[in-house]
Amino acid sequence: MTPEEIKKHLSTADDLPAMPQIWIQVKKATDELNVSARDIAKIILKDQGLTSRLLRISNSAVYAGYHQKITTVTNAIVLLGFKEVRSTVLGYSVYQLLRKMHNNKVFDFKAFWIHSLTTGVAAKMLAERIQYDVPEEAFVAGLLHDSGKLIANQLFPKEYSVVLQHVAQGKDWLQAEKAVLGADHQMLGSWVAEKWHFPPVLIKALARHHRTGLRKGQRSSERLVDIVAVANQMAKIIFRNSGTDVRSSMSQCQNMARLLLHLSPEKWTHVLKSLASNVRAIVEEYQIDRKDVDAYLREEEHEQAGEQDKDEMYRKVNRELTEKVQELTALNEFTTALLQNREPGDILPMMLEHIRRGINFSRIILFQQQDEHSLHPTLAFGPDCETLQQNGSTIALNTKGALATAFKQGRCVNIIDASHSMYAEQVSQDELNLLDCPAFACVPVLAGQKALAVISVDNHIAGEPVSDQKVNAVMSFANQAGLVLEKSESFVRV
Repeated sequence: MTPEEIKKHLSTADDLPAMPQIWIQVKKATDELNVSARDIAKIILKDQGLTSRLLRISNSAVYAGYHQKITTVTNAIVLLGFKEVRSTVLGYSVYQLLRKMHNNKVFDFKAFWIHSLTTGVAAKMLAERIQYDVPEEAFVAGLLHDSGKLIANQLFPKEYSVVLQHVAQGKDWLQAEKAVLGADHQMLGSWVAEKWHFPPVLIKALARHHRTGLRKGQRSSERLVDIVAVANQMAKIIFRNSGTDVRSSMSQCQNMARLLLHLSPEKWTHVLKSLASNVRAIVEEYQIDRKDVDAYLREEEHEQAGEQDKDEMYRKVNRELTEKVQELTALNEFTTALLQNREPGDILPMMLEHIRRGINFSRIILFQQQDEHSLHPTLAFGPDCETLQQNGSTIALNTKGALATAFKQGRCVNIIDASHSMYAEQVSQDELNLLDCPAFACVPVLAGQKALAVISVDNHIAGEPVSDQKVNAVMSFANQAGLVLEKSESFVRV
């Protein structure tokens, strides 16, 4: 089968159920300009399970600031807002629809739904901690992230049994699906989501929850994609018999949350510690037996998370101390060298050499003004730096860009992820082509009020952004060099 054939089959399949009427009615109503909360409540009250869920959410800790118990669906809708209500209705109604799909005796449906519910809970907890606009939207994305597996089971039971055999033999799930079906569950889930008129952000989350096409540490243009990706890994960590090395997986997931969501190790650990108990608190809403949850979710995650937290803290402190000693030693050596050699032409190369010794970067590049309109890389350390200096590339000063901003305004610019829309106005295509790196920092070298050069640093080999602490460390070297050059009679000609 080809992806096109599968997509065509999805559009005409009789054994694929129609979207629940309650979602269609709520979506249509909330799209109207003059609809009231009371109108929406009349629709929702037709479903007892959905009514209970809305009331529980509106009385949860997230809305604890509203010092009054919510007892009516109308008040719950007013408190939550239409967008949150739509997400709740969509998630609950689609779940009720998909849980009826049992068209494959080989597939472990209990494990599937417990993992999906755990991912949904984790996604919502992460969303609340990073202040994502609609936490319930994150829950729905997590709950339904693997829905493509159920769709494949329903429409292609024989073929998917072969996929499950390949997975049992150790083959990657996405690769097994593509080899047998021609498409993976991300694609199938997103195609059905389109057919059922899901919001675009949820379609993208289903289509890319394994971060297909994204580099390690590269954030998605949709935060929800990264939230679900991290939540999916957290669910696997506390899942029994998941086939993962728990300690290694915890370290990797914690780092993933730091890079993609800017979530601290402490907050990540707190989410992991309370994840299983939060899942158990809502299993009855989803007709899942608590005994099954206890059988599938680890009981020892609290202890392991605590041990991991301590180990990580000790490693972090030790690493930071080692790096600080290395940085201060190099800075002291640079200061001594400046006292011994005040030739202006030697100061900037000497500065770059000591930065290389004192701070761990993949590349360090010095840009100086070639003429009044452009900057040119004059000295560099790291991979591809010789080519970068020899190809004659320049950065225009009369356009937007991090390098130009650092030089003209005399301030540091730290680009965390150039592919993210929030940095679109801060980065130029020329510097992206030149640096070939989505995360970098620019530090100016100032002699008084005059900018003499810009230092560009990055960690593109590790795929990580530059921390603010390291930017400040580079500034220390730049300030030392600038102070000496300012006092030099010929600093203007450097």
